[in-house]
Amino acid sequence: MEERERALKEVLTDKGYKAIVDFPGCVFFEDFMRMSPDAKVILSGLAAWFKSVDQTIFAECTGGRKTILQMLFPFGLHRHVIKPIFWLPFADFDRMQNTIERMFRGAPKDYSKAGMEKCYTDWVGHVKATVPKEKLLVHNAKQGWKPICDFLGKPVPDCPYPRVNDSADFQRKIMMADAISLVSIAIFYGGLFYATKYANGAGYFDFLKKVVVDFLQ
Repeated sequence: MEERERALKEVLTDKGYKAIVDFPGCVFFEDFMRMSPDAKVILSGLAAWFKSVDQTIFAECTGGRKTILQMLFPFGLHRHVIKPIFWLPFADFDRMQNTIERMFRGAPKDYSKAGMEKCYTDWVGHVKATVPKEKLLVHNAKQGWKPICDFLGKPVPDCPYPRVNDSADFQRKIMMADAISLVSIAIFYGGLFYATKYANGAGYFDFLKKVVVDFLQ
């Protein structure tokens, strides 16, 4: 716990951030409350939560949608293909997934519609039971700015309530990420192939083999 809180402090608090939204930050709300006892929590009420995540962040697990990368490299192979490509920010997706799956709170990971809906209901109940009522706001995006601003003691902004990162926007980002990944795969593995071919032609492998054999003898 102390190590986790130290990491969160280093990544967020020490860099001046005052708030965090959505995954993966939401699964650490209890840590943030310990670190900042005066912190407030806004719980988003979303009736169609499964419909949303089935087409976005959990689509791979629920089977709701497959990306071009997943179709080219099925059965989870795409993760292994991009993992060595160090410049891709999403190459180490497994760590991100493990963090997000904290929402199951130790229960078996059930990505069926019924399992995900139960996970959501249990999570909402857990948040409500954990956060003091005076520090919790259950908010629906349709309510707009006012409930949030009243809760935080801030004036209502003179601009429309934002609507970003919906399913269509998310899928556009996924298509862009797939394009970047495919180009990166071609560059990385193409470069590796030609580097290996050049090294073999230059006799580097024969030299290395001789060094190893001499060392073992």
